[in-house]
Amino acid sequence: MTRLSLYLNKVNTPTKKTIKTEQIIQESWNTMWSYNQSKFEQLTSHLEYIKKFNKQSELTSSLYFRNENQIDSFQINQDSVSKSKYFINKKDLILHVDYATKIGPSLNFSIGSKYIHRINNNKFSYAVDFENQQQEEDIFHLITEVISKNKWVNAVAAINMELYKGNLKTNKEQIRRINYNNLLYSIILSKSLNSKNHFRLNVSRLIYRPSINMLSLFYNEQDINAIKIGNDKLKPEIHNILSLSYSTSFSPFDLIISNTFTSIKNEINPFFNEGENSIRREFINVDTKRTVRPSIDLSFTRGNWYNQLGLSYAVFNFKGIASLISNPSKTFNSWSMQYTTT
Repeated sequence: MTRLSLYLNKVNTPTKKTIKTEQIIQESWNTMWSYNQSKFEQLTSHLEYIKKFNKQSELTSSLYFRNENQIDSFQINQDSVSKSKYFINKKDLILHVDYATKIGPSLNFSIGSKYIHRINNNKFSYAVDFENQQQEEDIFHLITEVISKNKWVNAVAAINMELYKGNLKTNKEQIRRINYNNLLYSIILSKSLNSKNHFRLNVSRLIYRPSINMLSLFYNEQDINAIKIGNDKLKPEIHNILSLSYSTSFSPFDLIISNTFTSIKNEINPFFNEGENSIRREFINVDTKRTVRPSIDLSFTRGNWYNQLGLSYAVFNFKGIASLISNPSKTFNSWSMQYTTT
């Protein structure tokens, strides 16, 4: 295994005369470069610039680059002497700019943008033949965040406008182009009655995109009895979450009671299609999945041991298996209990 790292830091602190004219407290450059080689080869580079205008405002910008290579091979099946090889290359370029300032004694405001350019190359070879698949993504985020702390309630609210452009192709054909916009958000409200009793409310909307392995149309035959193939028509998951929790302490115990409601649109699930000699695993979108999950967590320390007991109950509802079943609906429930000590 080979690993190399380099870190550089430069800080400029202006004189009092400069501070009076430009109102700049401090500016700094941070540079990091690293190389790692074990089972895979990875090169990363990170450049960051921070400029503090005064005690209440700060500008941060960063540039990040990563290049990763992985090569592996496997025997197609137990009776075959030939091997299949695959080569994976991942490239990420991330540019981030953020401005934060303090408005009044209890209000912080920030606005920023992030641009991500990502390329994933998967190359599979079977004997002489090979196929290359490339996923290219451009993602732009415009993020606004407000933090408020006062005697009544603490609040954190963030809004993220996302613009996505994706392109998936092989060396043989163009598979799909997809563009979409999303409005994502997160709102957290917390209230402390005293030092031992706290309430917390969380409302959020998140997105999870399918990976290239889920989209890939390659037949992965590492296990001839469970052939894996992707689905290039997969949609991203959209999660809407509402969570309410109450926490309290009574020596030596800490107690958390919570209830979480989650609604997932286009949830990605594995689907097993049984053939004559093998089982083929694909990925599909479930139209809607709703979950209600109340839970209780009790923890305490006894001597040098930390103990935690968790009890949860969940009700799941699935509606509509896209492209397979015409508008089915299914509800089931489960409960679980877990005890850990460290």
